[in-house]
Amino acid sequence: MKLSKARIQNYRSIIDTGEFEIEDLKTIMVGPNEAGKTVVLRALQQLNKPDEVAGFDILRDYPRSKYNDISSGRVLAEDTIVVTGWFKLDEADKALIPKPFHDCIYKVERAIDNQSYHSIENGPSAIYFSDIRGGLLRLASHLDKQYFVEDPDEQMKKPSNILNAIVNEWVDSTEISGDRSRSLVSFLDLD
Repeated sequence: MKLSKARIQNYRSIIDTGEFEIEDLKTIMVGPNEAGKTVVLRALQQLNKPDEVAGFDILRDYPRSKYNDISSGRVLAEDTIVVTGWFKLDEADKALIPKPFHDCIYKVERAIDNQSYHSIENGPSAIYFSDIRGGLLRLASHLDKQYFVEDPDEQMKKPSNILNAIVNEWVDSTEISGDRSRSLVSFLDLD
């Protein structure tokens, strides 16, 4: 992955750099002494800092002119993002992941309290139960018509009953991922 864009806020002498691009081949920072070039690099280092590098320190790293906001509680440390980095995948990364994720951008944010927040932009849309509920119920209904047994105890093995046991606590906004998707794949596996 390559850092493609960054933003630094509320860090030492920097109030907000705004989002700035990192070029593929070379990025040059130009400015007079004490303009904040090193501060920018130190903030960027916190996106994936080595173990021997200290994290943010609120007293040392939060801008002095705004420190009363933190000390009074008007601003919460966990809500104060200092550095944000957007990473693009290179070709080697793309070879390792499914095609729908090739245009994704990995976003990392680090707050002044050293908590990291991770997200993916431009990723494929999540699938929710409301997206597939109707199709699953129709499928189970069709399968039930082919499933006939006289023994009442065997009725619990009807496809619709098995599906209901899987989805009985799901609501329309339930995201289908992880264990939920594995349970549906197991239900649908006809081998």
